[in-house]
Amino acid sequence: EKVQDQTEKLVEDLIINFSDMRRQHMSRHASREQCLWEGERAVMFCVHSAGPAGMRATDIAQALNVAAPTITPVLNRLQAKGFVSRGNDERDRRIIMVSLTKHGEEVLHQCMEHHRGEVRGLVDYLGEQEAQNLLRIMEKVKDYYSRVYKR
Repeated sequence: EKVQDQTEKLVEDLIINFSDMRRQHMSRHASREQCLWEGERAVMFCVHSAGPAGMRATDIAQALNVAAPTITPVLNRLQAKGFVSRGNDERDRRIIMVSLTKHGEEVLHQCMEHHRGEVRGLVDYLGEQEAQNLLRIMEKVKDYYSRVYKR
């Protein structure tokens, strides 16, 4: 029973820490003009990876492993912010392609550089050995979730 109590305490501590980290991260970025929510950043990175031709919304959804209707409101927000544009495919005018605007490319680049700087700061704070340990643990956590959700 003592082991079970320790395990439950560990579970509770992990939940609290994950929540605190997420809340701290979101509150720091909520006031930024170039603020991108997690889903927006993922969509923009996906579209960026496709190159100048862009990609279809259904392909974005598939690449991000989400339902197609989930992508539409994200694309609407990104288009309203001027980060993406929609246009007809040159080969098949019925297909709508999504691509990043010049402004969207700039914002994504700033976002990626900011994120890289944050992670660099974390590595400096932890030191190389603890950062390597963190990476090893994160890869194990990712593996666990991919097995649980069979992605």
